[in-house]
Amino acid sequence: MEVMMLESGYSKPDWTGTLPFRAMTLEEVKTARGHIHLLDKNGKVRRAKVNGSAKTWKTRPGDVKLPYKYGQYEFGYVEFVDGSAVGTVAIVPVL
Repeated sequence: MEVMMLESGYSKPDWTGTLPFRAMTLEEVKTARGHIHLLDKNGKVRRAKVNGSAKTWKTRPGDVKLPYKYGQYEFGYVEFVDGSAVGTVAIVPVL
């Protein structure tokens, strides 16, 4: 897996600067619990809460839809189709 150096989107002392991350695999997204890290529209890392369990399909094992919540009013999905992430840069899961 490729390690990326990404800038934090927060101003906390332990979260400032550039930190190493890598993209999540399909299996990691299927079993995600608690919190995950996502890229915002500016390419900075944000922490989001997993808001439910990952939705999978028997007929399409490479498709996964993981709901997340960020802040008080923002919701979204991390989507994998045929085993690869789809969508905008704002919903790329990273570890």
